[in-house]
Amino acid sequence: MTVASGHRMGEIYAEASKYNATFVGAADPNVGIGGFLTGGGHSPIGSKYGLGVDNVLEIMVVTPDGVSRRANACQNPVIFWALRGGGAFTLGVLISATIRIHPIPPITGALLSFNSTPSEAFENNNTNFYSVTAYLHAQLPHLSAAGLMGYYSITPLSPSPVPAPVPLNFAFLIYVLSSNSTAINHTLAPIMARLNNSPGLTSALNIEPPTDFLSFQSVHFRAASVGENYLPGTRLWDAKALQDAATVENTLRQFQNNLLQGTFVSGAGVQSISANESAVNPAWRRTVVDM
Repeated sequence: MTVASGHRMGEIYAEASKYNATFVGAADPNVGIGGFLTGGGHSPIGSKYGLGVDNVLEIMVVTPDGVSRRANACQNPVIFWALRGGGAFTLGVLISATIRIHPIPPITGALLSFNSTPSEAFENNNTNFYSVTAYLHAQLPHLSAAGLMGYYSITPLSPSPVPAPVPLNFAFLIYVLSSNSTAINHTLAPIMARLNNSPGLTSALNIEPPTDFLSFQSVHFRAASVGENYLPGTRLWDAKALQDAATVENTLRQFQNNLLQGTFVSGAGVQSISANESAVNPAWRRTVVDM
């Protein structure tokens, strides 16, 4: 389907759904397609279908000389390469993009969460909490290979005016593009066993009934509110980095009094594409989580 660069994700999802289809777009329905594609575009279904730029067939752009150009694999291929992930407004004004659509996939989701108790925080410096969290990060490549993907956050449960540890919450919205919940139960079993054998933590795994992606999206991926004043910074973590438990734990501890978010949607669909295919940061092709 061809979309104008000013369209937002919610509008495109709604139009595609009329044809029982969806596309590789952003989680937030207010994100614009222009900036999404020129930035690369990670997506809730990216682990299966790749980044947004991996699903672009053609782009119409007005270059700095005032000429409207058609860019695809055959016409202006260098411009086509650069526009997909090379950064917004660096090569011209994006007019429209023709993107690949996909059948609306089935989906089964779950919420995995665990908290540290006050005694774990105050008396044990959240040692068990961070040990389990580092272990979970080391399992992410395995989860990804099993088809799981999702988003998570680590949040202090109370404000900390002093640099003392406070109870923490880990919340993981995790899902698989399938109507079979067995993959979630089976793949998460070692993590749940580790949680259940870790003192000072309370945990839960709630698996939702299977549904379709658009219904799941309408519940879990809502528009961000306006007026928030924050500057996020992220790093791309590959499998090797996630296996270094000490470094992972030390990194997480640096943010113990702040919200930390993880985007876990760059599985085989992203990693199987050649790093030379587009101008997107080559590190994405080996990334397991964006944190």
